[in-house]
Amino acid sequence: MADDVEVPKPGSSGGDGFTGPKAKRADGRTLKRRWPQENGPWPKEDDGVTCQIGHHNLPLADGGSNELDKFGPMKAQEHAGHHADDYKG
Repeated sequence: MADDVEVPKPGSSGGDGFTGPKAKRADGRTLKRRWPQENGPWPKEDDGVTCQIGHHNLPLADGGSNELDKFGPMKAQEHAGHHADDYKG
């Protein structure tokens, strides 16, 4: 990363992770907090426990972004199946 690029630390004066002149992208915790504010509660797993997996439609490593409309909850078993091919050697 270039020395002249400023990336705010969480809670710093660079905006809320979505706006502000220094904001580059929101972190996962920010997305997980903001998603239910915009879309309603996170769904439940089959056992009644709230989903804990936040899934990017296009992974960040593949050029995806941390925008709420490109991120959402996914049940753990579905998420594991979605990424099963990522771990085959």
